[in-house]
Amino acid sequence: MHILKKILSVFINFILANAIFLFIITFSIKGIFTEGLVNEIVKDELSTQISDSLEVDKEKIEKVLENENVNRVIQGYIDDTLEGLIDEKSLDNIELGKDITTFIQENKSDLENNLGISISDDKLEEILNSEEYKVINEEYKNAIKRTKDEMPEYQKQIVRLYNFITTNTFKIILLIIIVILLVIISILQKSFYKWLKSCAISTIISGVLVLIMAYLVSFIVNTAIKSIKMQYIFKVDIMYKSAFIACIIGLVMLSIYIAINNYFNKKDNKIQNLLKNNL
Repeated sequence: MHILKKILSVFINFILANAIFLFIITFSIKGIFTEGLVNEIVKDELSTQISDSLEVDKEKIEKVLENENVNRVIQGYIDDTLEGLIDEKSLDNIELGKDITTFIQENKSDLENNLGISISDDKLEEILNSEEYKVINEEYKNAIKRTKDEMPEYQKQIVRLYNFITTNTFKIILLIIIVILLVIISILQKSFYKWLKSCAISTIISGVLVLIMAYLVSFIVNTAIKSIKMQYIFKVDIMYKSAFIACIIGLVMLSIYIAINNYFNKKDNKIQNLLKNNL
């Protein structure tokens, strides 16, 4: 019976470690994808379009694009594009020409200060009414539709999987699984606090594994990018950040467990000493 309990405990801790590992990954996989090649490629396309419209150097535009508003717009387009590869209804949210013009309008002062140019209302009107901007949206949508039609089924399955594991629903499912496993561990160990040790160790191990994974992914992908002479850098900063946070949380939980365990051990020793003295 004791051996079976031990085997069950090891098995549950193994599942717990994997669940926590996946939980950490869900907080970084989207950031890796968007902050990596896709983000850089989209920014490159945006900077080209805006520089052509305003007739200024592309490098100056690229500096302006390094802000949170741009990242938010790009993230929205990435989400809609990936959804569009599965369901074309998501493409209704895409208004590329309009969004570029809106960006210029909302950031007019910053653009003028950083680029050293004056953007008149007539110039904005000219951009909005240009033939290029009238067709750019449909061209973008058509490109996604063509990609969808040409994609093999296994690639569509990968996109579906990515879309699912980046949702809050998947995070909640993992969190529920982790909580259930910790409750089972508490019942098996007949302790209200020893689950902290299992959770702490699993979190630290998972954090270390994510750190190693981040380094390997960065090294392999960037080596491949250099080999084909592309200028982009595949960033995994958010993965490193998630891994470090997990390790810190794990160490804090382990410290709490050690403090509580020492407290009860001292209390037990005092009770035993009192009983010996009384006897």
